[in-house]
Amino acid sequence: SSDVCSSDLLKGKTKGKVIVDLNCLEARLLLYIDHDFEKYLGNDVLNFFPDNFYPNAEFTVMPDDKYVRTLEEVDILLCLGAFGFSLISHPSESVTEVESVKYVLEKHKPEIVIFELVQNAIFPNIEESYKLVSDRLLNLGEDWTAKRRVRIYERKLLRGE
Repeated sequence: SSDVCSSDLLKGKTKGKVIVDLNCLEARLLLYIDHDFEKYLGNDVLNFFPDNFYPNAEFTVMPDDKYVRTLEEVDILLCLGAFGFSLISHPSESVTEVESVKYVLEKHKPEIVIFELVQNAIFPNIEESYKLVSDRLLNLGEDWTAKRRVRIYERKLLRGE
């Protein structure tokens, strides 16, 4: 699954970090990563959040376009699932998610960004500021939305930073 794939690639990179799981649904990644992060923050429009108590995790029922404006810090941004209504036009996806991610990238400049995208979708202009460090194909079923890629980007240091 994308959670296992993402957790492998985050090994050793979460200590003291603020992780934001945008439109997280069940936040399943929490089952697989080390809990050495400072905070794990997640949102969704429905409460399918984990029943287990995670001391440094906070979940909020709120649409992504409003939620991202409440964030104070983002070191690692997670966008898992069939990500991006405007990229794939699938009715189960947020119509504002792509704009919400752009907002987080510009305002908070996270060190790591992980997308789970339908196979051929590409997040617009990400490679201007981020370097693709992993691109893995997942086949989660027959439907075209089940052909996924997990893409992990790390922020490029730009002059003056």
